[in-house]
Amino acid sequence: TYYPTELSDRDATFLITRGDLRIYGGYASGGLNRNTFINPTILSGDIGTIGTNTDNSYHVLVVSGITSDEDSLVIDGFSIVWGNANTSGSKDYNQQSIPKNSAGGLVLWNNSNGDKIKIKNCIVSANYASDAGGGIYNYKTSATYLNCLVTGNVANYGAGFANVSNSHVKIVNNTIASNRAGNTGGAMRNSNSNPEIVNTLAYYNSNGISNNSSSPSFKYSLIQDRYIDIDGNVNATFNPQIIAPANFLFAPIITGDFKLQDISPIINKGDNIAYKSAGGSLFNDLDIESKSRVFDFNQDGIIDIGAYEINVDLSEEIIGTIRYVKEGATGNGTSWTNASGDLQAMINVSSKKDQIWVATGSYYP
Repeated sequence: TYYPTELSDRDATFLITRGDLRIYGGYASGGLNRNTFINPTILSGDIGTIGTNTDNSYHVLVVSGITSDEDSLVIDGFSIVWGNANTSGSKDYNQQSIPKNSAGGLVLWNNSNGDKIKIKNCIVSANYASDAGGGIYNYKTSATYLNCLVTGNVANYGAGFANVSNSHVKIVNNTIASNRAGNTGGAMRNSNSNPEIVNTLAYYNSNGISNNSSSPSFKYSLIQDRYIDIDGNVNATFNPQIIAPANFLFAPIITGDFKLQDISPIINKGDNIAYKSAGGSLFNDLDIESKSRVFDFNQDGIIDIGAYEINVDLSEEIIGTIRYVKEGATGNGTSWTNASGDLQAMINVSSKKDQIWVATGSYYP
Protein backbone atom coordinates (compact mmCIF):
# COMPACT_ATOMS: atom_id res chain seq x y z
CA THR A 1 0.00 0.00 0.00
CA TYR A 2 1.31 3.43 -0.98
CA TYR A 3 0.30 6.82 0.42
CA PRO A 4 0.86 10.22 -1.23
CA THR A 5 2.52 11.53 1.93
CA GLU A 6 3.81 10.28 5.26
CA LEU A 7 2.46 13.43 6.89
CA SER A 8 -1.07 14.80 7.18
CA ASP A 9 -1.30 17.25 4.26
CA ARG A 10 -4.74 16.55 2.78
CA ASP A 11 -3.77 18.26 -0.49
CA ALA A 12 -1.15 15.55 -1.03
CA THR A 13 -1.90 13.29 -4.00
CA PHE A 14 -0.19 11.06 -6.51
CA LEU A 15 0.25 13.51 -9.40
CA ILE A 16 0.91 12.77 -13.09
CA THR A 17 1.52 15.73 -15.42
CA ARG A 18 2.95 14.18 -18.59
CA GLY A 19 2.31 11.47 -21.13
CA ASP A 20 4.65 8.94 -22.76
CA LEU A 21 4.45 6.96 -19.53
CA ARG A 22 3.21 3.50 -18.54
CA ILE A 23 2.71 2.59 -14.89
CA TYR A 24 1.99 -1.04 -13.95
CA GLY A 25 0.98 -2.49 -10.60
CA GLY A 26 0.74 -6.14 -9.61
CA TYR A 27 4.35 -7.24 -9.20
CA ALA A 28 5.51 -9.37 -6.30
CA SER A 29 8.22 -7.70 -4.25
CA GLY A 30 11.46 -8.15 -6.17
CA GLY A 31 9.82 -10.41 -8.76
CA LEU A 32 9.20 -10.28 -12.49
CA ASN A 33 5.90 -12.15 -12.53
CA ARG A 34 2.87 -9.86 -12.62
CA ASN A 35 -0.53 -10.74 -11.20
CA THR A 36 -2.73 -7.84 -10.12
CA PHE A 37 -5.07 -10.13 -8.17
CA ILE A 38 -2.45 -12.00 -6.14
CA ASN A 39 -0.25 -8.91 -5.73
CA PRO A 40 -2.65 -5.97 -5.22
CA THR A 41 -1.00 -2.56 -5.55
CA ILE A 42 -2.98 -0.05 -3.50
CA LEU A 43 -2.87 3.73 -3.74
CA SER A 44 -4.57 4.94 -0.57
CA GLY A 45 -5.70 8.35 0.57
CA ASP A 46 -5.91 7.13 4.16
CA ILE A 47 -3.19 9.44 5.45
CA GLY A 48 -3.02 10.86 8.97
CA THR A 49 -4.80 8.57 11.40
CA ILE A 50 -5.28 5.22 9.66
CA GLY A 51 -8.93 4.18 9.54
CA THR A 52 -10.23 7.73 10.09
CA ASN A 53 -11.39 9.30 6.83
CA THR A 54 -11.81 12.88 8.10
CA ASP A 55 -8.08 13.52 7.56
CA ASN A 56 -7.72 11.63 4.26
CA SER A 57 -6.36 13.13 1.04
CA TYR A 58 -8.92 15.06 -0.97
CA HIS A 59 -7.86 13.20 -4.15
CA VAL A 60 -5.84 9.99 -4.35
CA LEU A 61 -4.54 10.15 -7.94
CA VAL A 62 -4.59 13.28 -10.14
CA VAL A 63 -3.75 13.38 -13.85
CA SER A 64 -3.90 17.02 -14.92
CA GLY A 65 -2.90 19.50 -17.60
CA ILE A 66 -1.26 17.10 -20.06
CA THR A 67 -0.91 18.86 -23.42
CA SER A 68 -2.05 17.54 -26.80
CA ASP A 69 1.50 16.95 -28.07
CA GLU A 70 2.19 14.43 -25.30
CA ASP A 71 2.19 10.72 -26.11
CA SER A 72 0.08 8.03 -24.42
CA LEU A 73 -0.36 7.41 -20.70
CA VAL A 74 -1.30 3.96 -19.33
CA ILE A 75 -2.22 3.32 -15.67
CA ASP A 76 -2.69 -0.42 -15.25
CA GLY A 77 -3.34 -2.62 -12.23
CA PHE A 78 -3.94 -0.36 -9.21
CA SER A 79 -6.54 -0.05 -6.47
CA ILE A 80 -7.41 3.60 -5.76
CA VAL A 81 -9.10 3.90 -2.37
CA TRP A 82 -10.10 6.14 0.54
CA GLY A 83 -10.02 9.61 -0.99
CA ASN A 84 -12.26 12.13 0.78
CA ALA A 85 -13.15 15.32 -1.13
CA ASN A 86 -15.34 16.87 1.51
CA THR A 87 -14.53 20.57 1.87
CA SER A 88 -14.72 23.89 0.02
CA GLY A 89 -12.05 25.65 -1.99
CA SER A 90 -9.67 24.32 -4.62
CA LYS A 91 -6.04 23.43 -5.15
CA ASP A 92 -3.80 23.92 -8.21
CA TYR A 93 -2.22 20.77 -9.63
CA ASN A 94 -0.07 21.48 -12.69
CA GLN A 95 -1.78 24.88 -13.06
CA GLN A 96 -5.22 23.25 -12.98
CA SER A 97 -7.59 24.34 -10.21
CA ILE A 98 -9.34 21.23 -8.87
CA PRO A 99 -12.18 21.61 -6.33
CA LYS A 100 -11.80 19.94 -2.96
CA ASN A 101 -15.45 18.85 -2.87
CA SER A 102 -15.24 16.65 -5.98
CA ALA A 103 -13.15 13.80 -7.35
CA GLY A 104 -12.28 11.77 -4.27
CA GLY A 105 -10.52 8.87 -5.97
CA LEU A 106 -9.16 9.28 -9.51
CA VAL A 107 -9.15 12.72 -11.20
CA LEU A 108 -8.46 13.31 -14.90
CA TRP A 109 -8.57 17.08 -15.33
CA ASN A 110 -8.17 19.06 -18.55
CA ASN A 111 -5.87 16.69 -20.45
CA SER A 112 -5.68 17.57 -24.13
CA ASN A 113 -4.20 14.17 -24.94
CA GLY A 114 -7.20 12.47 -23.30
CA ASP A 115 -7.81 10.04 -26.15
CA LYS A 116 -4.31 8.69 -25.47
CA ILE A 117 -4.98 7.98 -21.78
CA LYS A 118 -5.95 4.45 -20.80
CA ILE A 119 -6.96 3.31 -17.30
CA LYS A 120 -6.87 -0.49 -17.26
CA ASN A 121 -7.45 -3.27 -14.70
CA CYS A 122 -7.98 -0.79 -11.88
CA ILE A 123 -10.25 -0.95 -8.83
CA VAL A 124 -11.65 2.39 -7.64
CA SER A 125 -13.37 1.89 -4.32
CA ALA A 126 -14.45 3.52 -1.02
CA ASN A 127 -13.90 7.12 -2.12
CA TYR A 128 -16.11 10.09 -1.19
CA ALA A 129 -16.98 13.49 -2.66
CA SER A 130 -19.49 15.88 -1.14
CA ASP A 131 -20.34 17.17 -4.63
CA ALA A 132 -19.51 15.04 -7.69
CA GLY A 133 -17.35 12.15 -8.79
CA GLY A 134 -16.79 10.09 -5.68
CA GLY A 135 -14.82 7.41 -7.49
CA ILE A 136 -13.76 8.93 -10.83
CA TYR A 137 -14.03 12.49 -12.15
CA ASN A 138 -13.26 13.28 -15.79
CA TYR A 139 -13.10 16.96 -16.76
CA LYS A 140 -12.29 17.87 -20.37
CA THR A 141 -10.62 14.48 -20.74
CA SER A 142 -11.76 11.66 -23.03
CA ALA A 143 -9.88 8.67 -21.63
CA THR A 144 -10.53 4.95 -22.05
CA TYR A 145 -11.41 2.74 -19.07
CA LEU A 146 -10.86 -0.97 -19.69
CA ASN A 147 -11.57 -3.88 -17.31
CA CYS A 148 -12.11 -1.69 -14.24
CA LEU A 149 -14.20 -2.25 -11.10
CA VAL A 150 -15.78 0.90 -9.65
CA THR A 151 -17.56 0.13 -6.40
CA GLY A 152 -18.46 1.40 -2.95
CA ASN A 153 -17.98 5.11 -3.75
CA VAL A 154 -20.16 8.03 -2.58
CA ALA A 155 -21.01 11.47 -3.99
CA ASN A 156 -24.01 13.75 -4.30
CA TYR A 157 -23.85 13.40 -8.10
CA GLY A 158 -22.04 10.67 -9.99
CA ALA A 159 -20.88 8.41 -7.19
CA GLY A 160 -19.10 5.99 -9.53
CA PHE A 161 -18.21 8.25 -12.48
CA ALA A 162 -18.69 11.96 -13.16
CA ASN A 163 -17.97 12.96 -16.78
CA VAL A 164 -18.01 16.74 -17.24
CA SER A 165 -17.37 19.31 -20.01
CA ASN A 166 -16.78 17.28 -23.17
CA SER A 167 -15.35 14.23 -21.46
CA HIS A 168 -16.33 11.69 -24.10
CA VAL A 169 -14.82 8.71 -22.31
CA LYS A 170 -14.91 5.10 -23.47
CA ILE A 171 -16.00 2.69 -20.74
CA VAL A 172 -15.38 -0.88 -21.86
CA ASN A 173 -15.88 -4.04 -19.78
CA ASN A 174 -16.26 -2.17 -16.52
CA THR A 175 -18.30 -3.27 -13.51
CA ILE A 176 -19.88 -0.25 -11.77
CA ALA A 177 -21.71 -1.45 -8.68
CA SER A 178 -22.75 -0.62 -5.11
CA ASN A 179 -22.08 3.13 -5.41
CA ARG A 180 -24.30 5.64 -3.59
CA ALA A 181 -25.42 9.06 -4.80
CA GLY A 182 -27.15 11.49 -2.46
CA ASN A 183 -28.97 12.90 -5.48
CA THR A 184 -28.66 11.32 -8.95
CA GLY A 185 -26.20 9.19 -10.85
CA GLY A 186 -25.31 6.43 -8.43
CA ALA A 187 -23.47 4.71 -11.26
CA MET A 188 -22.63 7.79 -13.36
CA ARG A 189 -23.40 11.45 -13.97
CA ASN A 190 -22.76 12.98 -17.39
CA SER A 191 -22.76 16.74 -17.96
CA ASN A 192 -22.13 18.00 -21.51
CA SER A 193 -20.39 14.69 -22.19
CA ASN A 194 -21.25 11.73 -24.38
CA PRO A 195 -19.50 8.61 -23.07
CA GLU A 196 -19.41 5.40 -25.08
CA ILE A 197 -20.37 2.50 -22.81
CA VAL A 198 -19.66 -1.01 -24.12
CA ASN A 199 -19.64 -4.48 -22.55
CA THR A 200 -20.28 -2.85 -19.17
CA LEU A 201 -22.32 -3.79 -16.13
CA ALA A 202 -23.81 -0.98 -14.02
CA TYR A 203 -26.07 -2.42 -11.32
CA TYR A 204 -26.76 -2.52 -7.56
CA ASN A 205 -26.10 1.25 -7.26
CA SER A 206 -28.43 3.66 -5.45
CA ASN A 207 -29.62 4.64 -8.94
CA GLY A 208 -28.32 4.39 -12.49
CA ILE A 209 -26.99 6.95 -14.97
CA SER A 210 -28.18 10.57 -15.06
CA ASN A 211 -27.54 13.05 -17.86
CA ASN A 212 -27.41 16.81 -18.25
CA SER A 213 -27.11 17.88 -21.91
CA SER A 214 -25.50 14.52 -22.60
CA SER A 215 -26.22 11.55 -24.86
CA PRO A 216 -24.23 8.49 -23.85
CA SER A 217 -24.30 5.45 -26.12
CA PHE A 218 -24.79 1.90 -24.88
CA LYS A 219 -23.85 -1.35 -26.58
CA TYR A 220 -23.67 -4.89 -25.24
CA SER A 221 -24.21 -3.72 -21.67
CA LEU A 222 -26.58 -4.22 -18.75
CA ILE A 223 -27.34 -0.83 -17.22
CA GLN A 224 -29.46 -0.25 -14.13
CA ASP A 225 -32.85 1.35 -14.96
CA ARG A 226 -32.38 0.89 -18.76
CA TYR A 227 -35.11 -1.49 -19.92
CA ILE A 228 -33.89 -1.66 -23.51
CA ASP A 229 -32.47 -4.64 -25.35
CA ILE A 230 -31.38 -3.18 -28.70
CA ASP A 231 -27.72 -2.88 -29.82
CA GLY A 232 -26.85 -6.04 -27.92
CA ASN A 233 -27.85 -4.58 -24.55
CA VAL A 234 -29.36 -6.79 -21.85
CA ASN A 235 -32.64 -5.51 -20.43
CA ALA A 236 -32.32 -4.30 -16.82
CA THR A 237 -35.23 -6.51 -15.79
CA PHE A 238 -32.62 -9.28 -15.69
CA ASN A 239 -30.64 -9.54 -12.48
CA PRO A 240 -26.95 -9.98 -13.45
CA GLN A 241 -26.53 -12.64 -10.74
CA ILE A 242 -23.37 -11.42 -9.04
CA ILE A 243 -22.05 -13.69 -6.28
CA ALA A 244 -22.21 -11.19 -3.39
CA PRO A 245 -22.73 -7.51 -4.25
CA ALA A 246 -22.17 -5.02 -1.45
CA ASN A 247 -25.05 -2.92 -0.15
CA PHE A 248 -24.62 0.66 -1.41
CA LEU A 249 -26.20 1.97 1.80
CA PHE A 250 -22.96 1.18 3.64
CA ALA A 251 -20.66 2.97 1.17
CA PRO A 252 -17.92 4.11 1.27
CA ILE A 253 -16.80 0.50 1.62
CA ILE A 254 -14.40 -2.07 0.21
CA THR A 255 -16.50 -5.23 0.30
CA GLY A 256 -18.43 -7.48 -2.05
CA ASP A 257 -17.71 -10.28 -4.50
CA PHE A 258 -18.61 -9.08 -8.00
CA LYS A 259 -17.79 -12.24 -9.94
CA LEU A 260 -20.56 -13.74 -12.05
CA GLN A 261 -22.54 -16.76 -10.99
CA ASP A 262 -22.74 -19.55 -13.55
CA ILE A 263 -26.42 -18.64 -14.15
CA SER A 264 -25.68 -14.99 -14.98
CA PRO A 265 -27.48 -13.66 -18.09
CA ILE A 266 -24.42 -11.59 -19.10
CA ILE A 267 -22.05 -14.51 -19.72
CA ASN A 268 -20.91 -14.49 -23.38
CA LYS A 269 -23.05 -11.39 -24.05
CA GLY A 270 -20.28 -8.86 -24.76
CA ASP A 271 -18.82 -7.90 -28.12
CA ASN A 272 -15.29 -9.01 -29.03
CA ILE A 273 -14.87 -6.43 -31.78
CA ALA A 274 -15.74 -3.54 -29.46
CA TYR A 275 -13.16 -4.74 -26.96
CA LYS A 276 -10.48 -4.83 -29.64
CA SER A 277 -11.52 -1.39 -30.91
CA ALA A 278 -10.88 0.02 -27.43
CA GLY A 279 -7.30 -1.20 -27.63
CA GLY A 280 -7.78 -4.50 -25.81
CA SER A 281 -6.25 -7.82 -26.80
CA LEU A 282 -8.66 -10.74 -26.66
CA PHE A 283 -5.77 -13.19 -26.71
CA ASN A 284 -3.38 -11.60 -24.21
CA ASP A 285 -5.53 -9.54 -21.81
CA LEU A 286 -6.73 -10.73 -18.43
CA ASP A 287 -9.83 -9.78 -16.50
CA ILE A 288 -9.81 -7.92 -13.17
CA GLU A 289 -8.84 -11.15 -11.35
CA SER A 290 -6.00 -11.97 -13.76
CA LYS A 291 -7.97 -14.71 -15.53
CA SER A 292 -8.25 -15.06 -19.31
CA ARG A 293 -10.28 -12.15 -20.65
CA VAL A 294 -12.12 -14.46 -23.07
CA PHE A 295 -12.68 -18.06 -22.06
CA ASP A 296 -11.78 -20.53 -24.82
CA PHE A 297 -10.83 -17.73 -27.21
CA ASN A 298 -9.21 -20.16 -29.66
CA GLN A 299 -12.60 -21.88 -30.01
CA ASP A 300 -14.48 -18.68 -30.86
CA GLY A 301 -15.22 -17.75 -27.24
CA ILE A 302 -17.22 -14.56 -26.59
CA ILE A 303 -16.32 -12.00 -23.95
CA ASP A 304 -18.59 -11.59 -20.90
CA ILE A 305 -20.12 -8.26 -19.89
CA GLY A 306 -18.30 -6.50 -17.04
CA ALA A 307 -14.84 -6.69 -15.53
CA TYR A 308 -15.04 -10.40 -14.61
CA GLU A 309 -14.90 -13.39 -16.94
CA ILE A 310 -16.39 -16.81 -16.23
CA ASN A 311 -13.58 -19.27 -16.99
CA VAL A 312 -15.68 -22.45 -16.98
CA ASP A 313 -17.18 -24.19 -20.00
CA LEU A 314 -20.86 -24.02 -19.08
CA SER A 315 -21.90 -25.74 -22.31
CA GLU A 316 -20.54 -29.08 -21.11
CA GLU A 317 -22.59 -31.33 -18.87
CA ILE A 318 -21.11 -31.23 -15.38
CA ILE A 319 -20.87 -34.67 -13.80
CA GLY A 320 -21.40 -34.71 -10.06
CA THR A 321 -22.73 -32.10 -7.67
CA ILE A 322 -21.62 -28.48 -7.34
CA ARG A 323 -21.41 -27.31 -3.75
CA TYR A 324 -21.24 -23.59 -2.98
CA VAL A 325 -19.27 -22.02 -0.13
CA LYS A 326 -19.40 -18.37 0.90
CA GLU A 327 -17.91 -16.74 3.98
CA GLY A 328 -20.53 -16.21 6.69
CA ALA A 329 -23.24 -18.20 4.88
CA THR A 330 -25.45 -20.65 6.78
CA GLY A 331 -27.09 -22.75 4.06
CA ASN A 332 -26.50 -26.30 2.91
CA GLY A 333 -24.38 -25.46 -0.13
CA THR A 334 -26.88 -26.25 -2.88
CA SER A 335 -26.62 -22.80 -4.55
CA TRP A 336 -25.00 -19.40 -4.06
CA THR A 337 -28.17 -18.17 -2.37
CA ASN A 338 -28.13 -21.22 -0.11
CA ALA A 339 -24.33 -21.39 0.23
CA SER A 340 -22.58 -23.03 3.15
CA GLY A 341 -20.03 -21.16 5.24
CA ASP A 342 -18.29 -24.39 6.26
CA LEU A 343 -15.69 -25.37 3.66
CA GLN A 344 -14.57 -28.46 5.56
CA ALA A 345 -18.14 -29.77 5.78
CA MET A 346 -18.55 -29.44 2.02
CA ILE A 347 -15.28 -31.31 1.46
CA ASN A 348 -16.45 -34.07 3.78
CA VAL A 349 -19.79 -34.68 2.04
CA SER A 350 -18.47 -34.48 -1.53
CA SER A 351 -18.17 -37.53 -3.74
CA LYS A 352 -16.04 -38.30 -6.78
CA LYS A 353 -16.36 -35.74 -9.60
CA ASP A 354 -18.18 -33.25 -7.37
CA GLN A 355 -17.06 -29.61 -7.51
CA ILE A 356 -16.80 -27.10 -4.67
CA TRP A 357 -17.06 -23.43 -5.68
CA VAL A 358 -15.62 -21.14 -3.01
CA ALA A 359 -16.29 -17.37 -2.93
CA THR A 360 -13.73 -14.78 -1.90
CA GLY A 361 -13.21 -14.73 1.87
CA SER A 362 -11.30 -16.14 4.82
CA TYR A 363 -11.98 -19.68 5.99
CA TYR A 364 -10.75 -21.48 9.09
CA PRO A 365 -10.49 -25.22 9.81
